[in-house]
Amino acid sequence: MYDFHKTISRIKELDWHKMLPEVEKEARSAESAAFSGKSGCVRAREMGAVEYASKMKSLAFFLGNSTIPAGATLSEIKLYREIAENLVCKKQFKAEVLNLFERT
Repeated sequence: MYDFHKTISRIKELDWHKMLPEVEKEARSAESAAFSGKSGCVRAREMGAVEYASKMKSLAFFLGNSTIPAGATLSEIKLYREIAENLVCKKQFKAEVLNLFERT
């Protein structure tokens, strides 16, 4: 249910103006499921909602600031690079953003 890589596969081709709101919506939805106090919130936490929300927030930070967030894993950074490359090709990110990935 909370599969970060599957979500990335679904959204990575979107335009920036559609991608960022989708990422933010995913983060809010996962947090709400995990902390709403309603039945099922414990199950949502057990299924990874908290970690998923954190990863989506980090992705939103990257999309909004063109900066790799602290604590991003190598796997996540590779996904950020794919997204950045797609957005550069669409001229929605400046090519300089790809310099962030030279160190990884």
